[in-house]
Amino acid sequence: MATFYQVSAQAVTCGFYIPLEKVTFTVTFVYAFNTVEERLSLWEELSNLNATTPLSTHPWAVVGNFNQILRVSQHSRHPAADVDTSGIDEFILALQDADLVEAQAKGLAFTWWNNQDGNPTSKKIDHAL
Repeated sequence: MATFYQVSAQAVTCGFYIPLEKVTFTVTFVYAFNTVEERLSLWEELSNLNATTPLSTHPWAVVGNFNQILRVSQHSRHPAADVDTSGIDEFILALQDADLVEAQAKGLAFTWWNNQDGNPTSKKIDHAL
């Protein structure tokens, strides 16, 4: 059974209940805006969601495309070239404010690339928290 808790321009939050297991949990699916400034409202939304019931009483996962690296090692040009670090501090603070931690990832190191053979860039912008 699923219930929509909140829908915004950058995220959809749903509650799930599995009757046979008597398990309740919440998942927020993210597709974040492209710019640092536009993502600020998402960070505030995650913090507010963390403080509300039933999220505060059940397991909560946040997954999706955040359009943001969490650390410079999540950029293919690190350490050879300067990496744009704008937005990293805000992302880290948002995770702290929402009591979220990055889940361990397996597989490919990067989840996005610019599709340019002559000047390739890859980043990890998809996260599970």
